[in-house]
This record gives sequence, structure tokens and C-alpha cells, in this order.
Amino acid sequence: MSEPQNNVFLPDLCTTRAVLVVVVASELMAIVISLVAGYFEPFGFERLALTSLFIQWIALTSAALVCQLRGRLNRLPQAWAALALELQLYAFRNPEFRAQYKAAEARVTAQFRVLIEGLAAQFGQPLRLPADVITETLLILWHTAVLRSGDGTQPEESYVKVFRQIMFGEPSAG
Repeated sequence: MSEPQNNVFLPDLCTTRAVLVVVVASELMAIVISLVAGYFEPFGFERLALTSLFIQWIALTSAALVCQLRGRLNRLPQAWAALALELQLYAFRNPEFRAQYKAAEARVTAQFRVLIEGLAAQFGQPLRLPADVITETLLILWHTAVLRSGDGTQPEESYVKVFRQIMFGEPSAG
């Protein structure tokens, strides 16, 4: 594209090959999740189809957003990405800052929930899931899988918990 090669940190997901890689990787993840869920319940193609739909929806939507925003985001200084990562690391290391970070995150979550509810109302579409569950799922996907959250759990553990709640109707703990 038109971005200088030395400042590009986002992949080009606008190509057919990149979309194919996203679809294949997402489908493999759906298969693995369905097989792992088979540990608790018998394997079913209906579960695989729903899991695949959910994961493909998230993967392709994310790829489309990265594709559309890539030019703008690559024009931002890479220091912004480094700053976001450092803030998360600092919140992990400093309990006092973690409380402030969690409070700010709670405000963002509340605003995002209101946005989701407003969009559903604007388009006259009832939410299949509570707005809190949708918000939590999207924010978990947004967080990096490398860092631990403030409560000591891995984000992917939270993702699995929310995903199982969505797909299999399991009650949330706590």
C-alpha cells in the first residue's frame, strides 16, 4: 500500500491470501474448541457449526476492521502501541494504578454496553445475548493473550468461560 515499509506494524489483511489464512486459522480454532468441549459433552456437528460461525464472525469482522483502518493506524507513531502495552504492564505491576486502570476500564465497558444497547434499539433488533455478555466478550478479545488481567486469570481463560456461557448456556461463576 502507500505506507512506508519501515513504519508498518499491522499486517495487510486486504489480500485474498491473508483472508484465506484468517479463515483457515479460525476454522482450525473452532474445530479444536469443539473437540475440547467434547470432553464435557459428546461431540456434535451442531456445536461445531455454531462455534465456527461465532469464531469466523469475529475473525472476519476483525480482519475487515484492520484492513480498513490499517492506513490510518500505521500513520500513528508506534509509540502509541508501546504506550498502550506499557500501561497494561504497569497496571499489572502496581496495585494502586491497577485500581485506577480497572475503574477507567469499567467506565469504558459501561459506555460500550450503552452503545451496543443503543445500536440494537436504533435498528430495532433485539439482542440475543445480554449487552454485558457481548461487551465482556468483545473486550476479552481485545485484550492481549500474553498479559494477565488484574485478577490473576489469563484472558483466554475468561474467554473460554464466556464462550461456554454463550454457546452452551452455562451459568457464569460470580
